[in-house]
Amino acid sequence: MNIIGRKLLHFTAFFALVAASNMVIAESEMEEVVVKGDLGSLPGERVKSIFGFDKSVLETPRSLSTISEEMMDRFNMQDIDELVALAPGSFTQSFFGVAGGLDVRGTPGETYFRGVRRLDNPGNYPTPIGASDRIDIVRGPASPIYGPSKIGGYLNFNPKSARVEETGAYIEETTGAMSLTAGSWDKHVLTAEVGGPGRLGSNDLGYYLYGESEHSGSYYDNSGVDQNLLQASFDMDLSDTVRIQFGGMYHDYAGNQNAGWNRLTQDLIDSGTYITGTPIPLDANGDGSISHQEFDTDGDGFTNMNPFRFDWMTPDIAGGSLQPNNSDDIDFLELLIGDTSLMNLQNVGTTHLEGNQTLIASDDLLENQVLTLYFDLIATLDNDWEIKNQLFYEQYENLNENAYGFSQFHD
Repeated sequence: MNIIGRKLLHFTAFFALVAASNMVIAESEMEEVVVKGDLGSLPGERVKSIFGFDKSVLETPRSLSTISEEMMDRFNMQDIDELVALAPGSFTQSFFGVAGGLDVRGTPGETYFRGVRRLDNPGNYPTPIGASDRIDIVRGPASPIYGPSKIGGYLNFNPKSARVEETGAYIEETTGAMSLTAGSWDKHVLTAEVGGPGRLGSNDLGYYLYGESEHSGSYYDNSGVDQNLLQASFDMDLSDTVRIQFGGMYHDYAGNQNAGWNRLTQDLIDSGTYITGTPIPLDANGDGSISHQEFDTDGDGFTNMNPFRFDWMTPDIAGGSLQPNNSDDIDFLELLIGDTSLMNLQNVGTTHLEGNQTLIASDDLLENQVLTLYFDLIATLDNDWEIKNQLFYEQYENLNENAYGFSQFHD
């Protein structure tokens, strides 16, 4: 009897403990909260400006990378060259340090502004990125809607605007920001922006203004930058189905191109030892021009000013292949291309260069003023079709002068 009594007591205590635990769990349960919102997943977002249609990145028949303003701020991106870190298949262009564009899939990429192709910028001025709400880097030809294009790809810049592209609504309240960036070598960059909703008569509108001013030095001698950028965008509803978008950008840039060093040797790279000397004047008869006979001294019909070893491309020729530690000297080179005396230097010597001393002269200049204007008239039909008439104007003036022997101008 005692054994049975103990077992009943144990079972009673066990069930009492389970019941108490269930009561505690029931009392600690929290009310269920359901949150609904947009995941913000880029492949699913509808982006109209990439291919000309209102389709998501996932549905767009191109390989592309979309870089938002928030992403550029997060990674502290300052110029277009830094976009290659986020866009596979893109590379910086070689235009002497001036970030005008990118190579996409091995060919020079084009630059678009709101879906309209801009003038070519082969290192004429650094394309600004701070005034952009989003930059689309598209690999592959542009949509036929955008007209003829290069096959490699293009960059499409979307300026900051008071109209939200995904919803078509204006931002709800006035917003703005101001920043001052200071850094080494007298770097000073001031930016300011403001945007918001408004009304003109009975019509809703939105505006966004952006300004940037930079006055900076550089690690390299004679390579400072002075530039000012102003951008304005306006959106206004004329009716429930018709709206206009207009604005523009003005960019005034003054800097220079950095060609680095000539007469490059391993010793220059390792220790900064530079070969000095004056080249021989090519105008032998002093008539003010260089004739064919003056650069073809042996009369074989080819210039004697080319030090390139053409036989390196034909390994079958004796000594033709380029080998490490090759001991060929100038005498052997003359056997291949003829007289090379015009390439000799006078007063040959050496000097030491610091890393900041390059070919930039104190009076070198790269000046550029570019003006971009646009006006869009957009009508939305009942069947969700959209009719758009776009006007676009761009012009720039460019002057580039370099003491080492290159100059150009565009107008």
